[in-house]
Amino acid sequence: MALDHGRMTVRWTVGLLAAVAAACSRPSPPAVDPKLEPTHPCTWFTAEELGKRLGVAVDKGQAAGPLGLAGHWIATDDPKVYVQIVVTRDTAFWKVPVAADVTVLHGIGKGAYVQPSADGFVAAGCLDRLFVNVFVGGRVASAALAERLLVDTLSRAR
Repeated sequence: MALDHGRMTVRWTVGLLAAVAAACSRPSPPAVDPKLEPTHPCTWFTAEELGKRLGVAVDKGQAAGPLGLAGHWIATDDPKVYVQIVVTRDTAFWKVPVAADVTVLHGIGKGAYVQPSADGFVAAGCLDRLFVNVFVGGRVASAALAERLLVDTLSRAR
C-alpha cells in the first residue's frame, strides 16, 4: 500500500490549524488576581482616607503597573491628581539617589527621600524587607504630602 504524502500533509496541517484555533479562542487568564492580598497597597488605604489626605475625592484604589503590584488612586474630578504606591520586596539594589533635587528624609526606615517628578513628587523609603515609592501627582502634589503618605504607607506595609 502506497502512502499519499500530500493527503497526510493536508490532514496534519488542518489538524495543527484546528489546535491553534482552539488554543487561541480560549480566554486568557487575568494578568492580575482580582482578589488582592493583604500585602497589596490597595488594601492599605481606603478611598476616603486618601481623599482626606489629598483634599479631594478619589476613586477606589486599582491594581496598576506591569505586574499589578502597584496601587493607584485617581481624583474623581481631575485625572491628573493621583497617588500611586509601588512596593518592591527586594531591597538589594535600593539606595537614596544622589541628585541636587533630592531631599533626604532622616529617621524614616533604613533610608528615605523625596524628590520632584515630572508631574508632582515621589517619596521613597526602605524597610528591612521592602521598599516603597509613593508618587503624588497633579495640583495637590507637594513634597510634604508625599512624605506624609510615605510615612503612613511604611507604617501599614506588610
